[in-house]
Amino acid sequence: RGIIGLPQGRQMAEMGAKDALVKLKGTSFVLDDTFSYYDVESFRREFPKNIFLGERVLKQNRGSTGSGIWRVQVLEGKEGDPFEQIKLKCTEAKDNHTAEHNLEEFMKFCEQYIVGRNGMLIDQRFLPRIKEGEIRVLMLNDRPINVVHKKPADGADSFSATLFSGAHYRYDP
Repeated sequence: RGIIGLPQGRQMAEMGAKDALVKLKGTSFVLDDTFSYYDVESFRREFPKNIFLGERVLKQNRGSTGSGIWRVQVLEGKEGDPFEQIKLKCTEAKDNHTAEHNLEEFMKFCEQYIVGRNGMLIDQRFLPRIKEGEIRVLMLNDRPINVVHKKPADGADSFSATLFSGAHYRYDP
């Protein structure tokens, strides 16, 4: 009918909050090694241990453009090394650009996502099957309107399913 349905602001804030991932921990929807950081101290204490659990994804609590969502891999170093000696490969979901940083530099940079109103970071395991894409169901009230398949662009570091990153979207009724 040409009507675009959007949720109200309050509902968008509740649905868009990334900490829903932590609130669902313990269910079949979320992996047990998913963590949240609501303050800089816990981030600086816990993330240096978690990065050695395997490839991680850090997500800030706002936005859906991929900005502030980082895939992080250890290139050099081991747990317990000084943070300046641990080298990371960091890929941002916004455009899949990659940079190398030491752990100290990267954590200092990420502090901006934690401070301020609704500041926080989610820390979760990277799931390589993201390359297959993600499925979203768009609803209007209790009725599904479209199914969207969001598939990341081809490329070794590509993991983002945002339009900004070159992902391919297919909409099916």
